[in-house]
Amino acid sequence: MGKKCEYCGRFMKLSDLLPDDDEFDIELAIKCGLLPEDEQEAYGDFDGEWSRFRFVYDQWHCDNCDVMEDHTQGKRYYWNADSGNYDANAPLTPAEIDALERQAAGQLPLFDK
Repeated sequence: MGKKCEYCGRFMKLSDLLPDDDEFDIELAIKCGLLPEDEQEAYGDFDGEWSRFRFVYDQWHCDNCDVMEDHTQGKRYYWNADSGNYDANAPLTPAEIDALERQAAGQLPLFDK
């Protein structure tokens, strides 16, 4: 079901437009090895090692009054340096990579992320 526009009361639709401002997934970055003393540098990293933890949400759009709102309960689109766009899934943590490697070697059953 859609979301109602707070200005006109009509239902909004999910658009495929992404916002101009991105966010940084600090919790995931820490799970992947970000040290507390490197947090500030990682927040400002737009094209280096930590840029893959930058993400955006898709947006709700009201056709009636042209309002846009982030769909924060929706999918996160992570930065993909290869494509230069927000089209990647969340980076895998070392534990997830290890589980996938063990599963590929026949040591673990499949897991859900």
